[in-house]
Amino acid sequence: RTTRKPCSSHSTPPRMAALYITNVIYSLWERRGMESWIPGLVILLVLSAGCVAEERLPRPDGKDLWNHITVVEPYKGFSYIPGHQGMYRSRGDHGAYIKTFVNGPALKSFEEKKGTMRPGSVIVTENYNFERQLEAITVMYKTEGYSPDYRDWFWAMYNPGGTVEEEGNVMFCIRCHAQRDYNDYVFSADVR
Repeated sequence: RTTRKPCSSHSTPPRMAALYITNVIYSLWERRGMESWIPGLVILLVLSAGCVAEERLPRPDGKDLWNHITVVEPYKGFSYIPGHQGMYRSRGDHGAYIKTFVNGPALKSFEEKKGTMRPGSVIVTENYNFERQLEAITVMYKTEGYSPDYRDWFWAMYNPGGTVEEEGNVMFCIRCHAQRDYNDYVFSADVR
């Protein structure tokens, strides 16, 4: 799956430059012929390469999601969930200590405070025991249309080596996180 972000005339400066160059190329073509607009076309192609941005989103599948958060977009490069930098005490079933990471769409959701997380949001929680040893990695992935009854969250739990232990509509995750239904099933930071 991919998400497409179309261009508009009131987009970022590179896109506006691409629109300007398109007009210049058209003018040159009308006045002087094909040879004069080829360099402009090359510049246009370079500038407009970002015009339709494609972002590959993982399928709601444990292995595909693991590949996405460890290879395609490594979660260690994500931001920490707002309000919790590094390791902190867990108040739930995730072990004694946790570290929680969020990708760009999730971070924007926390900043916007619209009440729901954006599609494509990924929340990764590293679960540690009292000795601060990693025991599991749990992931919430918001994927539009996946599971409307549970706010379209795909749930996954991995052992420290990345083997899928649970995935899909994991009921013990859903039952706990349903306490925060008003916050789109999210603990640790507010979406409203």
